[in-house]
Amino acid sequence: MTKDEIDKIQQRVEKTWKELAEQLNKLEGASLSEEGTKAFFVTPILKALGWDSPLDIELEYPIPRPHERPDYALKIQGKAVLFVETKKLRDKLDDYGRNQLLGYGTVTGVPLGVLTNGIDFEFHDLTYRGPFGGSLVFASTLNVPKEGFSAQSDKLWRLSREAVESGELDNYVKRWRAWQKIREELQKWNSPLQQRARSIMKGLLEKKAKAITVEEVQEALRQALDQIRAMQPAPEPTELKPLTEWEDDELKKYLTSSREKYPLEYAYYAILTKYDRTLNLEQLSKAMTEHMGEQVDGRSLRGVFGGITRRIEGLWKKERLDIINIIREGKKETKNFGINPKYKSALRKYLI
Repeated sequence: MTKDEIDKIQQRVEKTWKELAEQLNKLEGASLSEEGTKAFFVTPILKALGWDSPLDIELEYPIPRPHERPDYALKIQGKAVLFVETKKLRDKLDDYGRNQLLGYGTVTGVPLGVLTNGIDFEFHDLTYRGPFGGSLVFASTLNVPKEGFSAQSDKLWRLSREAVESGELDNYVKRWRAWQKIREELQKWNSPLQQRARSIMKGLLEKKAKAITVEEVQEALRQALDQIRAMQPAPEPTELKPLTEWEDDELKKYLTSSREKYPLEYAYYAILTKYDRTLNLEQLSKAMTEHMGEQVDGRSLRGVFGGITRRIEGLWKKERLDIINIIREGKKETKNFGINPKYKSALRKYLI
């Protein structure tokens, strides 16, 4: 797709996004039924994305499961390519809804889906079951200042009919899957070579930042793994000990110390453990502000991340309890934060 074509879609989406935000403000906290949410919020954004013909949308799409139907099936040439599942306005998007969407994909073979409550929109790859944030490819929300609408349209345009028909969305999802495989592979390298491996991967992938095919990203991974396997640990001035797993008593001691001495750090783990999905920096800042009862901005969070690195990797010599996924779209970089699945149950046990 050309830049002009993409710009036109983004302008349509941003205009509708602003109108929906104004409509949301007029409701003053009131909710809507699922049908009302679809009529006043979901259908308008689908129209802005170019899904505006009866040939493109089928409501209550039949699937081989009794009493279950996706709210919308978006179609290209009569074939369903993406499902949209809607919840009531302001209802929390949870694992029940996500699993419902994944189930639709499993029984029909439709690979992509959107879960929404009219305010928050989650785009999922219904074929992926990996550990890094599950099937979530990206998320968008109306709950941003007006100046943030442009950033939301930068994501949502990929769900447009034009992007699907041209293959742009398919290529984007393929690149996302490749990134997931890269992270899965790097996760296995829990050794003194891990930092070098990450450094190599960063260098190789930056060289291919403008790659438009998944094959190029996979080639970067292959080159990186070849170099990693060929490397021998270089002599170090001081011995580097590998990061090790947490024992229960160590984890409890660490969290107790964090609660007493580093309340923001402790709140960070509490927030991530509470949610069953990853949070971007803006969502994390908002959740921590509500939790602490005072403003927690990006600068405060950077201090938290630095403190965690020094204490976890420098002092304790332990694996990270959190996972930070970095998504790059051109020159833009988005970080998503979640809990290391290995320690989620232990953190739930010890966090107050």
